[in-house]
This record gives sequence, structure tokens and C-alpha cells, in this order.
Amino acid sequence: MAAGRHLNSVLLRRTAQKNRTDFTVFRLLVQRELRSRYRATVLGWLWSLLNPLALAVVYTLVFDKFLGLIAPVGTPSKSNNFTLHLLTALLPWNFMVNGVMNSANGLLGSAALIKKVRFNRSTIVTSIVAAWTFSLSIELILLGLLSIFSAGRWSPVMLAVLPIMMLEIAFVLGMALAFSALNIFFRDLQYILPVLFTAWLYVTPVLYPENLIPESVSIAGATVPARSLLSGNPMLYFVNSYRDAMYHQRWPSSKGWLAMFLIGSVSLLLGSVVFARLQRRFAEEL
Repeated sequence: MAAGRHLNSVLLRRTAQKNRTDFTVFRLLVQRELRSRYRATVLGWLWSLLNPLALAVVYTLVFDKFLGLIAPVGTPSKSNNFTLHLLTALLPWNFMVNGVMNSANGLLGSAALIKKVRFNRSTIVTSIVAAWTFSLSIELILLGLLSIFSAGRWSPVMLAVLPIMMLEIAFVLGMALAFSALNIFFRDLQYILPVLFTAWLYVTPVLYPENLIPESVSIAGATVPARSLLSGNPMLYFVNSYRDAMYHQRWPSSKGWLAMFLIGSVSLLLGSVVFARLQRRFAEEL
């Protein structure tokens, strides 16, 4: 019995030591990611705000002023601001793309660390997503102020953006784990992903209102149910939910909550399984 207690004590100490090592590596990696992102630039962290704002200005000019697209009137916020309607979807979209793309290259960029230090390799991916989560949090705070200014009021429903963000983090982290692991074995993936994300952007109602998507379209003589196919787009539910909370100032639908929970859970589960299966061969491939 004494031997059993001693063994349990040793295992607990080793587990605690490993957890401390993983947390230390995570903290240092997040700090490195945040500090190196805009190092040696004049404006520094302001670029994290200027980049989406510049994109919003360009897209507003093209889609709103030139093409005449009109954002739907917020219900019940009564907001009628195309730029606000755009940013409520563009910021979460950029978080998803940046989190996955930077994570896909993160393991390759940390090859020396992986070979020399014993720690949970998923910490690298988690730290990258955490750094982009920090950026998204700042952006959403400013977006909330813009929403209050546009609607002329504040609604507690806007706090729904917090659980929405947590569910999107699970979705992004799952994809980041899977693609970062796969990219070590299939290096072409880092060139394929930008193309896929660009195509994905234009089939997601980020740059335009969802009501512009027709029920069906004719392609090469065949009728394609465009609206039904859109329901299979996982980012649709996150985009709509962010817009519900920040633009319309209303509680997202129960269907939206259920879809985001399932999407986030399945993504995180699959990503963790893929990463766990492949990480044993990381060192030899790197």
C-alpha cells in the first residue's frame, strides 16, 4: 500500500511538472506571437485595427456606393449602416482565416523547438489561436461601441457575442489542429488553403447581405438550390449570430446556437484526433 501511495505521488508530481511546462511554453509562445506580429513597424498594434477598417472602407465603396447594395435595417436596433453590417461578419471571418493559416505554418516555424523541448505539441497551435483571439477581442469591443453609436442605444443582448466567440474559437482551433498537422506531411496545403478560403469567402454572406442569395440558380442548364446549399456552410451560422448580436441587437436563433455548438464540438474533436494521430511523427518529418 505504501508503494502504491509513493507511485501515485510520483505520478502526480510528474503530471504537475508537465502541466507547468506546457503552460510556460504556452505563455511564452503567446507573448512571442503578439510581440513579433508588428515588430519594427511605426504604427505597431494599430495595424490590427487599421487592416480590417481599410478593407471595410474598400468593400463599402465597391459594394455599397458603386454596386448599390443596401444593408438590411437592424431589427430591433434600426441600424442602417453597411460598414457596420460588413464588419460584424468580416472581423470573425478574418479571425478564422488568420487563426487557421498561421497555425498551419506554425509547426513548421517551430521545428527547432519541437526537436529540442519535450512538451505538448498542440500548445504551439493553441498559442497562435489564443493570440488571434486577443486581437479579435479588442476588435469586437470597438465594434460594440460602433454598434451602440449606430443604434443610439445599448442592449444587454450584445453580450451574446461572448459565447458566440467561444464557439467560434472551438471551430477555429479544431481546423487549426488538423491543418497544422497535415501541413507537415503535405506541404502543398499551405498554398491550397488561401485559394480555398478565398472561394469560401465569396460563398459566405460576409461582403453582401444573405437576402441577396436566390433560392436557386441555373448552372450549365442544371438548377442548383443555392439557398439550401448555403445552409451547409458552417461559417453562415457564426456570421448570422454575430450580426444578430452586434448589428440587429437581438438574441441569435436556437437553430443558430445548436448549429454553432455542433460545428465547434465536431471540429475540435476531429482536429484533436488528427493531431494526436500524426504528432508522433512530427520530429522525423521536420
